[in-house]
Amino acid sequence: MILEPHPRVRIRTEVHKVKLHASRDVWYLGSGPFQDTSFGYESIANQGHRGLANFLDSSVDYQATPHFGLTAYLGALSGKAGMTGRFNGRKGGFAYLEFRYQF
Repeated sequence: MILEPHPRVRIRTEVHKVKLHASRDVWYLGSGPFQDTSFGYESIANQGHRGLANFLDSSVDYQATPHFGLTAYLGALSGKAGMTGRFNGRKGGFAYLEFRYQF
């Protein structure tokens, strides 16, 4: 959902349900092709579960002037059986504050 309550303000919120197509599928993680031996990705067995996580993220963009802007972001993840059987913990989060100056 995207709201623009003011011409200088944009609010965005998304909800994602992350799951595998079939219980025998694997999921991949990594940062891309930077190693010659592994291509930078690892496949992980899901232990027969399809659900990986529910993810909620929101951001607010504020364009103070034509040259200066600000973004605040917050994302929260709730792990499901396919993910939490592999890692310790069920919850995760990420946040950042971004200042932009365009010239």
